[in-house]
Amino acid sequence: MRISLHIFYILLGFQLSFGQSFHKDSILLVNYKDSALGIFSREGVRFYNNKSISDLVPYKTPLDPSLDRPFSTLKPIRIKEKSYFIYPGGGIVYEYSDYSLKRIDAAFKFNNSYNAKIFVYKDQLFSIGVMDSGLELTF
Repeated sequence: MRISLHIFYILLGFQLSFGQSFHKDSILLVNYKDSALGIFSREGVRFYNNKSISDLVPYKTPLDPSLDRPFSTLKPIRIKEKSYFIYPGGGIVYEYSDYSLKRIDAAFKFNNSYNAKIFVYKDQLFSIGVMDSGLELTF
């Protein structure tokens, strides 16, 4: 987490020096592909690699209407060269592939797992947290 914050501040410096502009709710995904960093926003993706930031690459498909929170609240996860974003509060999972951010689940917005911890076990996503009914493991 600290590394991500440090890299974000470095990128902010590059933004000012290169004249790039980022949306205020951009999310930074560390180690996207080939040692690149992906900077995701509602408009599309920028990549930071070899000391330069790419132009904005817009998504090929419209964003799902369920994505109604700022990108900065999503939790990024990498599994086997794929990028996933977890909706805050649990339940909804998005996958970034082929310049599209698509919803890949059929869940509803649980909104009851804000303090849950997301983790990967045997290439599967899991969420564990304590709720009123006790300890709960989901995904």
